[in-house]
Amino acid sequence: SFATSVPLSAGATLEVTGLRGSPTPDTAALLLANGSATPEGGFEPGDGPFGPAATWTKESGALEVTLASDTEAGTTYMFSFSILNPPKPRPAELVQLAASGLEQPISPIDLQCLPAPTPSDDSAIPDSGAPIPGGASAVPGER
Repeated sequence: SFATSVPLSAGATLEVTGLRGSPTPDTAALLLANGSATPEGGFEPGDGPFGPAATWTKESGALEVTLASDTEAGTTYMFSFSILNPPKPRPAELVQLAASGLEQPISPIDLQCLPAPTPSDDSAIPDSGAPIPGGASAVPGER
């Protein structure tokens, strides 16, 4: 989840980087679920400003998400996606979120990774691969 201190306009791009090692092939149609955070810290599917799909680039380990509608400053947003975990353990990488396509781009912020949901978790989104979850605790535009 993340919130911004400024509104973001439809058409802006959010990029999550640092997800290298996944065998998930490149695609411009990686399923993206919009939603919000539950009080317990889970994922509640629902409406959101993100489109239905994102662009995944295997080599760079980057996910690009385009906003389908404007956001509001101070509102917490959340999206979910699934990629396969690397076939063998790797050293942890710094996962970051940045925004572009704005009058003033938002510099990358570090993301705090959250544990993967368990199969008994009602908020888990079914998928054939193991997810690499992530969430942002920082607010872009503020340091």
